[in-house]
Amino acid sequence: MIEFLEVAQEEMRAATSRYISTANSAGVKFLDAIRAALSKLKNDPESFPEFDEGFRCVRVSKFPYIIIFKIESDGTILVIAFSHTSRCPDYWRGRT
Repeated sequence: MIEFLEVAQEEMRAATSRYISTANSAGVKFLDAIRAALSKLKNDPESFPEFDEGFRCVRVSKFPYIIIFKIESDGTILVIAFSHTSRCPDYWRGRT
């Protein structure tokens, strides 16, 4: 199961809205890329290496975003941040 921190879900919504407002076709491609990343994450979360204290990330293909997550002790995948790769890389630290 994948769960999102509310703030991470809002980050994803805001990014999606920006792509849709730029061009609807870009928004559709962005949503497809997010779905593909989440599907990979759900199917094999441990295939993504830890990069810091239990945090892992999956790239949103063809877009400058990563989904930062942790695997909880009960196996739940907790999305911590939906982060642009060129903006403030550590802003999400401190979220759990």
